[in-house]
Formats: sequence, structure tokens, C-alpha cells
Amino acid sequence: MSSFQGTIDWSRVARTCIGFAYIRVAVGTTPDPTYGTNAAGARSEGLAVGAYQYFHPDEDASAQARLFISSSGYRPGDLAPVLDVEMSGGVSRAVVLAGIRTWLTSVEAGLGVRPMIYTNPSFWTTRVHSPALTRYPLWIANYTTAAKPDVPQDDWGGHGWTVWQYDPHGRIAGIGRSVDLDRAAA
Repeated sequence: MSSFQGTIDWSRVARTCIGFAYIRVAVGTTPDPTYGTNAAGARSEGLAVGAYQYFHPDEDASAQARLFISSSGYRPGDLAPVLDVEMSGGVSRAVVLAGIRTWLTSVEAGLGVRPMIYTNPSFWTTRVHSPALTRYPLWIANYTTAAKPDVPQDDWGGHGWTVWQYDPHGRIAGIGRSVDLDRAAA
């Protein structure tokens, strides 16, 4: 969920089969103005809540991590924090990798929980490809009619996926615009 979805009727969402919601904290160093309202609304309806940040490799990764830590309101029991990695921002692979590592280690140290990486197979394979990062859980965006997603890095170092985003144009009661649909691994 993000400002893109507009105003959300969380009580209607909670009456569907949806059990969790990931809500965007920021795009790079720009806060999402709907995060606080959406997180509070989802929590008040008993949904499991997680926070994510759309990563901008061309911005200061430490500043992005600090913003996430201070704005996410992470609580024990929340879903793992997520770094959304799907653009290079015109910088080199080395800069992208360094920024990802900085964000992941800073957020893990700051919140005391291991974050998750959100990406898609094509971007990860062509722009990141780092076996060392497969120690972090994977949220894979792979839109397919197949029974399982395409997972990069040798099935993410043998760990597989934790969350699979299988549809970018879902419809859910209480949300007026399309929304990403996801499955959690069993």
C-alpha cells in the first residue's frame, strides 16, 4: 500500500481474505504521507503490518535507513522491514550493492530484526546479483501463471522465497485502485 492507493477503508479490507499489509514508508528520502494513517488503520483492524522503503541507489543509503528506522514505527511482532530494490538510479552496480548493504545492515542494527529484500528476477540478475545478500529473506515480484515464481540466485541460495507478489493489478474491497497481491510462503 502507498499513497497511490488513495484513502483505504481498512474495515472493508479486513473482511476480505487479506491477512497482512505492507505499507510504504518512503520513496528514497521522501516520506509517503499516507504511511501513518495506513499503518494505524491496518493495525486497528487486526491485520499483520509491515513497512517497506522504495530504494533510490542514487540517494544516500544511510539517510534512507535513518528515515525508515525513525518513521516505520516498527514494533516487535510486525512483519519484517523491507527494502524495495528495483531500480539502479543511473549508478554503477558497485554503488547499488554498497547502498543495499548499508540500508540492510543499518536497519537490522537499528530495529533488531533482519530485513527482507523485495526485487524482481530480471533486475536482480542483471543489476545486483550478489550471493552474499541471499542471507536476507526474499520477497519476489514475478507475474506469472506458473505454480511458483522464478527465483534468482539459485533459488535464493537455497532458501526460496518468503513472499511472492504474483499480481500487480489486484482488486480488494475497501481499496479504490489496483493493488499488488502477494502470497506468504507456507
